[in-house]
Amino acid sequence: MMKDSKYIVSIGTVCIDDYVKSPHWPKLGDKTLAEFKGYEVGGMPYNAACVVSSTGIKTYMLDVIGIEFRDIIIEDIDENNIDKSLITYDDHKTMRTIIVNSQGERVIFVLDEDKKPEINLTSEQVDILSKADYLYSNIPEVNRIINGKNIIKDLRKKGVKIFYDVEKTMLKDEYNIEFFMKNADYISFNVEGYKELVKTKSQEFIDKLIDNNTRIIITKGKNGCKFLSKDTIIELEGIERKTLDTTGAGDTFNGIFISSLIKGAKDKEALTKANEIASLSTEYYGVNKKIGKLLK
Repeated sequence: MMKDSKYIVSIGTVCIDDYVKSPHWPKLGDKTLAEFKGYEVGGMPYNAACVVSSTGIKTYMLDVIGIEFRDIIIEDIDENNIDKSLITYDDHKTMRTIIVNSQGERVIFVLDEDKKPEINLTSEQVDILSKADYLYSNIPEVNRIINGKNIIKDLRKKGVKIFYDVEKTMLKDEYNIEFFMKNADYISFNVEGYKELVKTKSQEFIDKLIDNNTRIIITKGKNGCKFLSKDTIIELEGIERKTLDTTGAGDTFNGIFISSLIKGAKDKEALTKANEIASLSTEYYGVNKKIGKLLK
């Protein structure tokens, strides 16, 4: 199938992130004076989509946008030059998170007040998906797609590469994780997520994934990253930075990695660029959605 231009589709919940800064992390039962830093439009797939878009690559966002904060979300999508033609709308409550930062690290509280709506793709949406270079998401999000398993299998047959970002809390059988992992080209974990995968599935399961050409990325924060594929293992050391906030560093890593691949880089070069720019992103407070402009 001929493609008019290279692009990525990111599927996931666009939410509102409330940022709070605390001078220290209190013990259970304590009270502390904290500073509300404001709110931003966020969400893991959305943050990564913004980073990809800032590198100059056409980026679509696919989600069902709720009623609360809708105008603010749409304004942010437009500001980040993301195509919203795949987005639909209903009246569910917009998901919010509270991100508490203390001494350069953070804890995220997800306030999932309303069930996320299912995504019933139209033929026009499927057509755009089928011509993408990459589909980027996480496994709970693609589970929202009606007939999602068959759609993912069909997209892969048409040459769309599937990239999932997976966290520890997502490794539940109810999300059909085995099927979606077996039908992925790249899966990114942080250290805790990868440990949970080994615990819940086994090293043998991971080895089979790799043997079937699924490539695995393990981001290790200040300690760099590790890449596992059928042909090679790549390890990169971390880059020392004056860390202000680690929020969105993983999203930045994945966005830069995918952008580099689309621009023609091989895995090691893409990893090197992602490792560098993700570490740089920790010098900003919150998610620097336009940091992809640094990608050369």
